[in-house]
Amino acid sequence: MKTEMNPWAGLASYQDPAAGSTLLFCGRDNESYDLAALVDDNIFCTLYGKSGTGKTSLLNAGMFPRLRAMGYLPLSIRLGMEAMDTTFQQCIAARLGKAATLQTSETVSLPASDQDERWLWAWFARTRFVDAESKTCFPVLVFDQFEEVFRSRRAEAETLLRQIHFMMDPSHSLGDDYDYNFRFLASIREDDLYLLEDSLDRHFMGDMKQCRYRLNSLTDEGAREVILKPGEGLYSTGEQDAIVYTVIGIARSADGSINTNILSLVCSRIYEHYKRSGDSNISLDLVRRFVSSNPFEQFYNEVTADLSEREKQFIEDRLVDAAGRRGSVSEPDFEKNVPNGAHLLEGTGRILQRVASGTEGRSYRIELIHDSFCAPLADQKLKRAARRRRRVIAALSAVALVVAAVAAYIVVASIRNARQTREILIQQEKFYAKQASQLLDEGDTYTALLLLNELTDPDGPFAKVPLQPEAERQMRRAVQMYDEAEWQVELSLRKVGYIARTPQITPDGKYMVVSIPGGIKIINCQNGELENWIRYLGIENPLFAISHNGGKLAALVKHDSIKLYDLPSGTLDKSLDIEPCMIWEDEYLSFS
Repeated sequence: MKTEMNPWAGLASYQDPAAGSTLLFCGRDNESYDLAALVDDNIFCTLYGKSGTGKTSLLNAGMFPRLRAMGYLPLSIRLGMEAMDTTFQQCIAARLGKAATLQTSETVSLPASDQDERWLWAWFARTRFVDAESKTCFPVLVFDQFEEVFRSRRAEAETLLRQIHFMMDPSHSLGDDYDYNFRFLASIREDDLYLLEDSLDRHFMGDMKQCRYRLNSLTDEGAREVILKPGEGLYSTGEQDAIVYTVIGIARSADGSINTNILSLVCSRIYEHYKRSGDSNISLDLVRRFVSSNPFEQFYNEVTADLSEREKQFIEDRLVDAAGRRGSVSEPDFEKNVPNGAHLLEGTGRILQRVASGTEGRSYRIELIHDSFCAPLADQKLKRAARRRRRVIAALSAVALVVAAVAAYIVVASIRNARQTREILIQQEKFYAKQASQLLDEGDTYTALLLLNELTDPDGPFAKVPLQPEAERQMRRAVQMYDEAEWQVELSLRKVGYIARTPQITPDGKYMVVSIPGGIKIINCQNGELENWIRYLGIENPLFAISHNGGKLAALVKHDSIKLYDLPSGTLDKSLDIEPCMIWEDEYLSFS
C-alpha cells in the first residue's frame, strides 16, 4: 500500500520526535542507550565518528528522547553557526532561556566578562531550570559539528573548553547548593578529532579526553532494520532478504563499512521510484532497476535540473578538487555564480551545507554535504570535459578543412607570390599555437599535442616555414604536461588501493582498467584521472576482460553471470547468464 509520506529522511538528519518528526529512527538502539548512559554519568563527553555514520541523527532522534525520559533537557547547538555576532556564552544562555524557565539566585556573583574562566560555572550555579510542567530539569548542551569552531573561532572555543573544565573540578562545588545541573557533549568528525585534542593538551585539560564514544559504521543487522522497519508492508512477500542484500551492497563502502547517510538516501530514492512506478509494492525487480540507473548521479541531476550549465559547471569545478575530495567556496562566491542554487542547501534536494570559515572572518563557506557526492560530480566533470573535447575536435576538423583549402590555394598562389604564402603559413602557425594554448589551459594535453604535431610534420604545408616562437613554447609546454600526466598514471595506480588483478590497457592506449575491492576503475592514461568507476558488482576484485577493439568490457559478477559494459563510459550494455564468448580458466577471462 502506498503511503503519502516518504518514511526515510534521505540525506537529511533524523530529528527529535519532540520537535514534531514522525520518521522512525532505526538501527541504533544500542548506541542510543550507551550514549545516554555515558552522558548521565559524566559532565563532559565527546562523540566522534567518520563522516556519514549518522552522528547528528543519533543525537537528535536516538539519544535525546532517552535523555528527556531521564529528566534532562537536551539541546543541540551549532556554535560556529548560531553565534556569529555573539559570544558562545551568550548563545548558550539565550538558547537555555528559550527552552526553559530560568530561576536566578544571587548567591553567586557573575564575573564582569563572560570570557572569564569562572563565568559559565557562576552562571549555572545561579540558575535553576524549570520545564513547561514546572519541573526542575537538567540541561544537556550538545555542540554538534564542533570541528567548525576550531576553524572559525578557535580562541573562543578554547575559552569555552576551559570554562567547562573549571565546572568539572569537584573543588569548585558549593556543597549542597551546587547540584551539577548541566551536561556537555561535543560531537566532532573523526578526521578532525585532533583539533580538540590539541586544544585540550595545550591547556592541560587531558582529563576531558576520558569520556569518549566512537560511533562505528552501521552493522548489517542495524542496516536491515533501517531498510525494513520504516517500510513495513511495502515490500514484496518473500523478497525482503534479497532486497536488503541489494540495498546494503549499494551503501557499503570499499572498506566494507555501511554508510548510514547513503543507506537512508538509497531507501528514500527507492521509495520515490516505487511511487512513480505504479507497482503495487517494492519488488526485487524494481530495486534492481533502480540500482542499474546510477542512483547518485540521477539524484544529482534531478536536484540540479533547474540550474544553468554555467551554474553546474561552477559546482562541479569548485566543490570537488583534482584529487576527487570535497572543496569549498565562500558563500558570496557561491551566490554570485549559482544564483538559483538556494534549494541545494535545504529541504529534500539538499546536497550542500554551510560551514564556518576561519579565513574570512565570521562568514560561511559552501561545501558538499557528504563525501559520497564527490564521485558523481567528478563523473559529471569528466563527461563535460569529454563533450568539450568533442566540440573542440569538431571545430579543429573544420579548421583543418579550411587550412587544407587554404594550403591548396597557397600552392597555386606561391608560384605568383612566395612572400605572401610565407606570411599566411606563419599566421596559421600562430593560430594553431593559440588553439593549443587554450587546450592546455583546459587540461586537454592529448588534443593539443595532435594539433601541434601538424606543425612539425615534415611532409605537411608548414614544413616550408620555421616553427614560430609561440608554437615552440606551446610544444615544450605540452610535452612537459604529457610527461607529468604519465607520472600521474603511475600515481593513480598507487592510489587505487590493493590491485587483485593485473591492470589492462585498452588497445588504443587511452584507458587503463583496474579491478579493486568494490568495482572496476577506468583511468584516463593521458592525464591519470579517473574516467569512470563501475561500482557494486557484487563481489570483491571482479575479473574482467577487454574486447580486441577496446569498445567493450566484460566483468564476471558471479560464476554464472557476466555483465558487458561500454568503454570508456562504463554504461551497462547487457547481462549474460551464459558464457558463449567467455572462457574461464586459471582466474582469467578472455574475450573474443
